Amino acid sequence: MHQFTIIFTVLSIFCLSVLAAPLPSDQALGERGERYGRGTWFYDGWGACGFYNANSDLIVAISAQIYGTGANCGQWVRVTNTQNGNTAFGMMRDECQSCGPQDLDMSIAMFEAAW
Repeated sequence: MHQFTIIFTVLSIFCLSVLAAPLPSDQALGERGERYGRGTWFYDGWGACGFYNANSDLIVAISAQIYGTGANCGQWVRVTNTQNGNTAFGMMRDECQSCGPQDLDMSIAMFEAAW
């Protein structure tokens, strides 16, 4: 019985440590952290996420490389202008075909809030 208890305890600890292990970075949880890229603006309308956006909405379009199947639709992003320190929060609701991987295209209101 003592040997069974030891084996059961070791297996339990192993299983719990596997459950507590971090996920690989390529998992679709959304990477948090700082990224640096170019900021541009666009006129809103129907976004790639399927919603109509007005120019007064705080909207961000992400690059086609990151947009993928749209898993980031509806997530919030903080944009900071590194030249003046202005910060604004916008919702990801569109895809930018001409953006590089780190670039963001912003609604007029979002662009004005950060600049």
